[in-house]
Amino acid sequence: MISIIVPTYNVKKYIDRCLDSIINQTYSDFEVIIIDGNSTDGTIEREDSWVKKDIRIKRYFQKSKGLGPARDEGVEYARGEYVTFIDSDDWWNLTYLEKMSNAILESNADICMCDRINYHFSSDGRVTNKYPMTKPIMQDGSECYDENPEILQMLEVSINGKLFRKKLFTENRIKTPWCAAEDRAVMHYVLYKARGIARVREPLYYYHAERGGSLVNTIKAWSTMDVCLNTLHDYFKRENDDSLHQILRMISVDTALAGVDSMRNVANGNIDAEADELIKKIKSYHTNRYPDIFEKQYIIGSYSLRREVWLAYHSFDEIRVHQQYSSVVSLMSSPLKAPGVELKDNNRKRWFENDFQKGFLTEIKPKTGEYIFIDFLEERFDIGKKGDSYFTWSDLYEDTVTSECDVKRISRLSDEADVLFREACDRLIEKLLIVTDATRIVLVRNRLCNRMGFYKGTAIFFNHEWIEQINKKLDRYYDYFIEKCPGVVVITPNENESFFSYEGFPFGCAPYHVNDAFYHNVAYEIRRKIIS
Repeated sequence: MISIIVPTYNVKKYIDRCLDSIINQTYSDFEVIIIDGNSTDGTIEREDSWVKKDIRIKRYFQKSKGLGPARDEGVEYARGEYVTFIDSDDWWNLTYLEKMSNAILESNADICMCDRINYHFSSDGRVTNKYPMTKPIMQDGSECYDENPEILQMLEVSINGKLFRKKLFTENRIKTPWCAAEDRAVMHYVLYKARGIARVREPLYYYHAERGGSLVNTIKAWSTMDVCLNTLHDYFKRENDDSLHQILRMISVDTALAGVDSMRNVANGNIDAEADELIKKIKSYHTNRYPDIFEKQYIIGSYSLRREVWLAYHSFDEIRVHQQYSSVVSLMSSPLKAPGVELKDNNRKRWFENDFQKGFLTEIKPKTGEYIFIDFLEERFDIGKKGDSYFTWSDLYEDTVTSECDVKRISRLSDEADVLFREACDRLIEKLLIVTDATRIVLVRNRLCNRMGFYKGTAIFFNHEWIEQINKKLDRYYDYFIEKCPGVVVITPNENESFFSYEGFPFGCAPYHVNDAFYHNVAYEIRRKIIS
């Protein structure tokens, strides 16, 4: 039997959707344990009606405070061999229990996990955006920490969207604190203790993102981040294993950065004094534990490369300088006066101006342990020529500059563009080898993806022929750099089933925006080849 634990508090608007998705599952051997935190908005009355409707539903009133402790109380009441959790504003695919139970039994694993879809709603209940959240790094079958220590960094650590053997919680004395990011306080340790982790490669869990009134949507809630981090470290102290230091550093910083990002989201990017103080507190916490936490890197290349490096290092402010929206031909030419444009996004404005000002290379001054990461995704753009200098004819330039005199556009697919690239690449290598050696230069062979959608529903981009032409050109550019810079560290991403662009990606579904699952795969290769 499976015990389903549903913590509730003032969710009258959502509880029916949640319970309806549970009761109508294609798998029926389950019990539902509602732990109500003494709701005051009519939730209790809705629960009463469901308890009367189905004898498998039991409701208890919470003895302690907080979401994590409510889940713990649910485990105490659970009679099933397996437990799963669902937040009361979320809901399941109707095959969730059937597919998860089949997978965990077939693999004899302790945990089974599935993918999820994040839903964003307007104030009147309309879906404004939805996109999958997943890290499909695991192979078919099951894995565990002993077989693959990286698994603790690879996997989604939300407690939801997973089916557990109950004994993982009872035998390992798992108690969840009342704090922000309560999942992260305990889940890494639960994953560590599991003898096998299986997965269903489908989005069966539907997550209601950014719900008003949710604990994570207040700055005050994140003042408890130190409780989360201390609990995380305390669980791993039980193991008395020095080899866990590096992996614990990674997941601890990952947890803290998730908190920092959430605070920034809550503040809509406008960090006030209270949030700023909390961020400083979190940074100080890690500085004391891990002195190398502020190791920084340089990036010449795309958004994708920045994302991959960030996921690999998981350290605060780890990107010292990042040159984006700028081709190698532009970077190595003489400065130009940037056209006057109005851009509300300060980052985009800075990138646009940097492409004309050409001052990036003077800022590269690597210290011991620091790397320079490069990819050539920005070479997908045409080249603009003005006088004796060049700039990147990016979509940013195309969207903001309506007309400019004495400008020549050079097609990226032309032979002229290839000649310009090789000449600029030679000068770039020469400059880089003055400030570092080749073994501190990392070339990541990122390419454009030609699919969009989701795993079992991807479609080919309409301009796939152009994508293929550009990718062939990028391959030649990467080969040329490797030939001219012997000793450079080369990382070739595995363009497997995760190599596609999400339809619901907030910054646009495009061949140069691959999903986070792919970025995690590349980050893993960076850690394996460099950091480890």
